[in-house]
Amino acid sequence: MAVTGITLFAIGRFALISFDELASWRERFVVPVGDQTVNLLGHGFFIQYPARERTDPGFAIAPEVLQIVDQARQAADREAIHLGVLVNSTNCMRSISYTRSIRNFPQVRLRELAQLA
Repeated sequence: MAVTGITLFAIGRFALISFDELASWRERFVVPVGDQTVNLLGHGFFIQYPARERTDPGFAIAPEVLQIVDQARQAADREAIHLGVLVNSTNCMRSISYTRSIRNFPQVRLRELAQLA
């Protein structure tokens, strides 16, 4: 009985952390303890974050950043604007996430500022 309960708890916790469809339930597991909050589901580098907004893996650059740069382009009344990327992003620039960034923000052109041979 105890093993079954622990197994069900682990499966439920895994599902809540892993699937975006259950993201609305995650807030219920953040509880106040003294003057801090504790996430009962856990948190850290290896947790799968929601595939939306700033953690959307479909974008090489966070959509929020692309929106800010595009707003600056519009304020300057320019047809296009360049955003320099300060990492060796050769793989990133050739990936699907780069093409999605281009498709959703065609006026923002990403330029690689550091390139390794």
